[in-house]
Amino acid sequence: MRRSREADQGSHALITRTEGHFGDATETETESRVLLVLFIRLPVAAGSSTVAERSAAELGGAIWGRGFAGSSTVAGVERRSCGQIIEGWEELRVNGLYHGNICLENVYYCKDNEKITIKLANFQSKGAMSKEAAQLEDINAIGRMLKSISALAKIGVPHQAERYMLVDHLAMNLEFLANTQQIGTIKDVILDHVFFWFKERRKRFFIYDIPKALKDAAFCNNVRRGQTCVLEWDKKPHHGLLGSMNRYRKTNLNLPAYDGNDPIQNVKFVSGAYTHEEEVQDDLTFNGMSSTVDEAVQSEQPMLCLNLYKCLSPEIEGTQVPLRNLELVLVNKSFTNPTVLPV
Repeated sequence: MRRSREADQGSHALITRTEGHFGDATETETESRVLLVLFIRLPVAAGSSTVAERSAAELGGAIWGRGFAGSSTVAGVERRSCGQIIEGWEELRVNGLYHGNICLENVYYCKDNEKITIKLANFQSKGAMSKEAAQLEDINAIGRMLKSISALAKIGVPHQAERYMLVDHLAMNLEFLANTQQIGTIKDVILDHVFFWFKERRKRFFIYDIPKALKDAAFCNNVRRGQTCVLEWDKKPHHGLLGSMNRYRKTNLNLPAYDGNDPIQNVKFVSGAYTHEEEVQDDLTFNGMSSTVDEAVQSEQPMLCLNLYKCLSPEIEGTQVPLRNLELVLVNKSFTNPTVLPV
């Protein structure tokens, strides 16, 4: 690929032109196309020693810089930024192209207030390699890149390392994906990973899917066998949610407090909290500010949603690479009719 204008130092705009095996086309940039890349390279982080480290620091700072604080806004930025990388790769694929050199130093971003636009740059030919194999290598490279950014973010906020395990899970699945036949449908499958779920998707999962699943003995056995939660989960106040739900159980259902050594009770606690959010909402606070059920659960049990989702697809567990057959675990298992169980 040839750059139509070489980069200067400092903040600058850079336009890229695709040539060779990508065709010979210069296109006007739109929200969906990455064939012509227009971006602003922001100043590098002080003290970074390599191009990759500087790129990681910049991109990691843009996407995860403030860490997870239970804020849906921050989490939304993370998901949208990672989603843009996947969408950019998909745009190349549907046009019969590939990137060929996806890595930290070739991913740029433009930040306009809270809006972050991710761009792919510096395409590279893979020579005689087939198009499908090169596209698969792109996906593997995205996995390695996300793993690197996550590792960098954990250094910055080690006390919140558990909160990055969702992206670690996604990164591993992408890094080890090996079947080129999945390339044509992989974008939608990836974007259905729990990491990309927003609040409403998680809420539907706990209100509709989980009560149905709790009626299934196999699912309950998977929850008990697996590591869906840390026992004595009731030691965490969940922003006041646990106390509020225990009061709800006693007042409305004449039930004792939740058992922190029972993982099924944990599932019922979270499912019930989403279901009865209106009744408990006023009791939730964190650091002196009002909180929500979703923020409390995501803060205290960030892996619960993924762990329960995997319990719905036990046939793929226990393998060295859990999502090598990615579509088996990420198939949409949403139920249509709600079943409200006692909380």
